Amino acid sequence: MDLLDRLLEHDAWTTRLLLNRCEALPDEQLDQPFEIGHRTLRETFRHIIANVDVWSRLMSGDEVKLVKMPLGIADLMVRLDEATVRLSGVAHAVAERGG
Repeated sequence: MDLLDRLLEHDAWTTRLLLNRCEALPDEQLDQPFEIGHRTLRETFRHIIANVDVWSRLMSGDEVKLVKMPLGIADLMVRLDEATVRLSGVAHAVAERGG
């Protein structure tokens, strides 16, 4: 495994692990406000996954469609998988061109 794959997979694995840990939390805990960042666990996850999606689309020149991120943890995991596949493709294309 090369360094690029290791970094990409570690990022996806870590986010997925955190989502898995939060899957059993009730909505009240997912939406409990904190005085930092995006205020709740749910909004933080939505922000992380949306950024992976948007930045990979921008870097590849694809159209950026701002869509409402799903609320459920299972749905967020699906979106994470889609976004990380896209980011991996962009990263490998850049690496292949020597970027």
